Amino acid sequence: MGEGTREADWTLLLRLAFVPWYPIPSAHSHTQGVDEMTRNGMGTHVVTQIAVVVKDMDKAIGAYSRIFGLPKPDVMLTDPTNARATYRGVPTNAQAKLAFFHLGQVDLELIEPVVGDSVWREVLDRRGEGVHHIAFQIKGTDGVTDFLDQNGIPTIQQGQYTGGMYTYVDSEPQLGVMLELLENFDQDA
Repeated sequence: MGEGTREADWTLLLRLAFVPWYPIPSAHSHTQGVDEMTRNGMGTHVVTQIAVVVKDMDKAIGAYSRIFGLPKPDVMLTDPTNARATYRGVPTNAQAKLAFFHLGQVDLELIEPVVGDSVWREVLDRRGEGVHHIAFQIKGTDGVTDFLDQNGIPTIQQGQYTGGMYTYVDSEPQLGVMLELLENFDQDA
């Protein structure tokens, strides 16, 4: 992948991470339109994670640790049995290595696909290493995915993790980047 493509990925990433997804009303502009847009959208505008798909986890961790001046994070291996994941509507035994750099309010997630059909492998094979997704913490996955599907953004992959679930949606045609929806389940419910 050429440097121009990598630079374009990071430029898009920075634009999306630091520009609000919809207008933030000022103290004098509380209008019904803004309230309706907030209520009818994804229900959040808080970015919790930016992910990069990589070919070699150890090499990527070394590079990010060196450049960011941070300690090397632990690497975890996803558990396909507990995840009960689906990819494009079909059960998958997809597995990936994950590592997280905690960067204030946003985590940088590194993903190395290991086995199985997955959106991680799809993106790495199609585009090579680079930005994979931007993640948002949400509530009500079914409602959010219904809203996105009605707006031409279908679900690609979905699965569970301890205490919650993740959903990747095909937002690239409209937004230029994939979105991940993360929902943590209330342990007291």
